[in-house]
Amino acid sequence: MISQNKKYFDSCIITARALLKEGLYHDCILYLNKLVSFANNNFIGYYANWELEELLNILGSKIIPDNSKNNIREKKKNDLSILHIVSEIYPTGGHTKLLFNWIELDEDNIHSVITTRMTIDALIDVSQKYPLNKKINYQELQEKEFIAKIIELNQSVKNYDRIILHIHPDDIIPVIALSDKNIQTPVLFLNHADHLFWVGISIVDCLVQIREINIILDKLRRKANFQKLLPIPIYNKKLEISRSIKYTKKEGDLYLLSTGSEYKYKPYNGYDFFKAAYSIVEKYDNVHFFIAGVSDKSSLVQEYLHPRIYYLGNVLNLSEYEDICDIYVEGFPIPSFTALLQVALKKKYIHLIYNPVNLFRLFNDNPKYDLVYSKSYDEWINSLEQVIESSATRERKMTNQYTYINSIYNIKNWIIMLNDIYDSTKDIVHKIREKEDDTSYFTEDEELLSSLHKDVKYTHYAYCEKLSLYEKIKLVWRGKNKTKKILIGKLETLKFLINR
Repeated sequence: MISQNKKYFDSCIITARALLKEGLYHDCILYLNKLVSFANNNFIGYYANWELEELLNILGSKIIPDNSKNNIREKKKNDLSILHIVSEIYPTGGHTKLLFNWIELDEDNIHSVITTRMTIDALIDVSQKYPLNKKINYQELQEKEFIAKIIELNQSVKNYDRIILHIHPDDIIPVIALSDKNIQTPVLFLNHADHLFWVGISIVDCLVQIREINIILDKLRRKANFQKLLPIPIYNKKLEISRSIKYTKKEGDLYLLSTGSEYKYKPYNGYDFFKAAYSIVEKYDNVHFFIAGVSDKSSLVQEYLHPRIYYLGNVLNLSEYEDICDIYVEGFPIPSFTALLQVALKKKYIHLIYNPVNLFRLFNDNPKYDLVYSKSYDEWINSLEQVIESSATRERKMTNQYTYINSIYNIKNWIIMLNDIYDSTKDIVHKIREKEDDTSYFTEDEELLSSLHKDVKYTHYAYCEKLSLYEKIKLVWRGKNKTKKILIGKLETLKFLINR
């Protein structure tokens, strides 16, 4: 599956070059936007693709006006102006929480947020779910058409000291907008989607990693040449809110909690979280299992509906469930790191995923602090049963875990690391990187990623209608590389060739 996806992707790069060569810049951008979406929904063997990056850089040089110069603002000792570029933010989830925790904890500097995909009203509405003790300047891109949006964003990045990308893996607008040799402000990329293919490595001056293991991996996978570690800041802010949770804990009850987007729980190669949850509540009458992020209407859980399993869907008051739980069970096959750390720092025992692929390890095995990944499901279920049955065991392990996690992820250390990143990038002048050789991967990690992708269909000929007849014929021929996600019909091919 991955090899066929890669083959089709590589053939599409040839088509994109033809669009660029014929001066069809707008069509080329739309075509690459479609191609990046395909790569995001169908693992292609690459974590970054330098052929694609080069095309995005060239498009930037073609469409951005020569007078779009970026002047670095006059620096002050403790007053940096930081621009955060986001694609879209959400009422729940670690990605958005990470953004607002960064802004909240960075007290000395001025922060602005600009979105490439939302309206200003929608941006502000979501931001109100994360009340902050500081003012933020929110901006939207007023333009609707791609090229106009790119130019508008390019003009909007002037006079900042740092540009931080929190963008979605398939957002090409910032990549093209920052492919401008006149921009001087250093561009930092927060790698929140570290297990996925994403665009932008060519315009990144500093890749900010939330997991230490990725520094080694991305030097190989993405050819990242300057990286800094900034662990997830876990900021359990105390809010004065009324209690909204509807469950009353009775004496002897034990509450288990797991949190994650629905796709992260999709069964794969023997991993079946919902089946495991069902077996636990069946065995222990006092156990109540709360699963946030998954609805009871999901097709994944219909076989495992149970009166003591609560599929909560998207939860706005997640902190209340964290407060009342006794055990946090890391979801599988794909875990949620922010959710796990947030609960761990509330002094709750965390039960780690079993036998994870390297992409989904937050910790190295550390028996001293009871942070060890079980090697099998049987080992995982046995150790979970131990902490269910023994409060003393649970308390001892929790204390060890908390000691280690608090030493790494506490706010004081995080602020020191953030200031080190600011300091280490202060003399960097933004530049567009030269093309590197592409490297593809086909290991067990990638097979797992490939199995979890959405079933999204794509039209082979979209945005290529203005190509010359010669290039159209070659595009038809390249259709032989299509995957089952690519739609090509005989009538559609005929209409494409005769411009109808």
